[in-house]
Amino acid sequence: MKTQKITAATIDKVRELFQANNWPLDIATPSSLFNRFVNFLGRLTQDEQVFFIELTHKFLYIPFEKYPEALKPAILELLKHYSKKDLVVVNCLCLKDYGKSKSPFLISYLFRGLSLLYGGEYNIHVAQDIHAFHKVSLSALKNKVVVIVDDFIGSGETAVGTCKEIMASLEANKVTGDEVLPKFVCLAIVALEAGVNALKELNVETYATHVLNKAISSVTDDAERQRQSSLMDSIEGRLEKFNAENRFGYRGSEALVSLERCPNNTFPAYWLTKDAPFYRFG
Repeated sequence: MKTQKITAATIDKVRELFQANNWPLDIATPSSLFNRFVNFLGRLTQDEQVFFIELTHKFLYIPFEKYPEALKPAILELLKHYSKKDLVVVNCLCLKDYGKSKSPFLISYLFRGLSLLYGGEYNIHVAQDIHAFHKVSLSALKNKVVVIVDDFIGSGETAVGTCKEIMASLEANKVTGDEVLPKFVCLAIVALEAGVNALKELNVETYATHVLNKAISSVTDDAERQRQSSLMDSIEGRLEKFNAENRFGYRGSEALVSLERCPNNTFPAYWLTKDAPFYRFG
């Protein structure tokens, strides 16, 4: 891999970026986010470096230690609508993913802890996974709200799949024809518009602290949008293991976000290669 020169002026721009985004300026640790970011810039031409730094000013990074604080606005919005309802918290996890280590457990665990308890009182039952609904009667869920939780909702595939599987289990448990399904909602720290819209088609509301649109496609100026698109294509074209199916992120999501783990909906330049700033381990 041919590396480009990183000028002192470019490093100053990275420092300004990290200060603006309130990211840790750890220069001493070789594997720090700051050093990974600077080293990754060595892959890029000077024009690409400038563009990548500019784009990253819009990047949202929420590590695990900030989850309780980051989730609270979404919870408070949910409670505005369902404060008098019992909440049944369920991991956003389809049957095919059961048994895997997944991010929804990080969120459902918070509902068992103290950080959210100190923020307010509400009736919560943590069901953990969809297997809990195989023998649940609809009468037991009367006046309850099923809350599907995750730290991130991307395209909506997993969230929609989880909702449909639970709904199917409950439908199979109907005793009488007049029984109705409970209200379903999704709760997340971050959601993409595509996922919100996919859930809306299923009549499932989404409560998220941050709702993100496509970072490049949302640029209103045609020439600027084309410029950014061309630069990102150039950057992605030289990434090892790059797959055209992941152009601009999974399903073309164009996301600029990382939580404790960076979702593949984010532009691959941020996570695909081992030297990427938000490399996806495992």
